[in-house]
Amino acid sequence: MDSFFVEGARVWLRDKEQLLPATVSSCSHDDGTLVLTADYGEVVYVQQSELNRDKVFAMHPSSILGVEDMSSLGELHEAAIMHNLNLRYQKDNIYTNIGSILAAVNPYKLISGLYSPAVVDQYSKHHLGELPPHIFAVANECYRCLWKRHDSQCVLISGESGAGKTESTKLLLQFLSVMSQNSGGTPPSEKTTRVEQAIIQSSPIMEAFGNAKTVYNNNSSRFGKFIQLHFSQSGNIQGGCITDYLLEKNRVVRQNPGERNYHIFYSLLAGADRDLREFYFLSAGPGAYHYLSQSGCVKDSSLDDQHLYTSVMRWGQAFETRT
Repeated sequence: MDSFFVEGARVWLRDKEQLLPATVSSCSHDDGTLVLTADYGEVVYVQQSELNRDKVFAMHPSSILGVEDMSSLGELHEAAIMHNLNLRYQKDNIYTNIGSILAAVNPYKLISGLYSPAVVDQYSKHHLGELPPHIFAVANECYRCLWKRHDSQCVLISGESGAGKTESTKLLLQFLSVMSQNSGGTPPSEKTTRVEQAIIQSSPIMEAFGNAKTVYNNNSSRFGKFIQLHFSQSGNIQGGCITDYLLEKNRVVRQNPGERNYHIFYSLLAGADRDLREFYFLSAGPGAYHYLSQSGCVKDSSLDDQHLYTSVMRWGQAFETRT
């Protein structure tokens, strides 16, 4: 029997078409039976006649300990990548590099201090790779490359529904706004500050008209968007635009069971005062309207429709004041 098959050894177990991380629970030198416990709870008995490199093999030390950059893994296969992400996720390390690519795992909870002003300041003073993986490291590298390469930069954020693309976009804009305000050692002009605020604070209104509850995500973006920022030679944000595309128009008239129409309709009914409701002939709650209740879901405990209405109106009033 191979020397690495000792009690407590970390191995890969091939189960049908997939590899599972497992631990050697015990091994019998008499009949050669190997008892493995997969990380997901399954107990597997492997006979001596079944032992071969394709069935069970040792886990590389880099996979046992986990790495910040998966390009340095000693074994590159799907199971090793997923296992490394899971190891870091269990320690609230939701960011992992893959070379110059950043992989983010949505923790579905708040992680204290992960995006604090102190963290923003820390990443603004270091190059990519000098600190642990973080979305601020990507944003900082993008900002630095504007001046280092004298060329436009692009950050592509992609992932499945609920992966955290919308929140990641907000964090990128937050970091770039801070860098803009601190650039050149001089305070930004009033016009520059207004531009930054308009871009960053546009999120509530974009989400209200373009996001909806789906079975996978309670705040799912049902459209794509391209955000373009223009920087001055001094490093300040001078202007920008948001282009939306591929809006899921059919959601307005039909939703799948358990899903909702766009947030704006529910927030309007929840937050508008009596005069505004009467002006638009809105005399009932969302359950009374077919296009808002046909899916059987008009309310979700994780969504505050009244608060969203307040945020949208606050943004709209602030925008009117600026213009």
